[in-house]
Amino acid sequence: KKHLRQRADLLWKRIIQLKANNCCEICGKTGRINAHHIISRKSLHFRFDLRNGIALCPSHHTFSSQSAHLNPIWFCDWLKDNRPDEFNYLQREQNILEPNFDYESTLKLLWNKFDSMK
Repeated sequence: KKHLRQRADLLWKRIIQLKANNCCEICGKTGRINAHHIISRKSLHFRFDLRNGIALCPSHHTFSSQSAHLNPIWFCDWLKDNRPDEFNYLQREQNILEPNFDYESTLKLLWNKFDSMK
């Protein structure tokens, strides 16, 4: 199970980065780009949901006053203004629990998405 989760985590991260062309979705910087979970990855329902991810430079991820981790209210407002579909989806679905999470099926879905992006 742990091995499948790690593989799915890496694949999810790579897809988020590819979707954004390896650019920060806030400022457009390239280079070292992080994949950020909008709703915590502790929530298995959203951990591998591609609508729950955003590509961010280190500054917008964790290091500046305008970062997803240090200023979640600012980030929430940015998300609402710039990605309203994802914001509304996450807000609507945020309390769903997934008691019987299937890593194998999730990994297959992520691989299919990744393959379609090549």
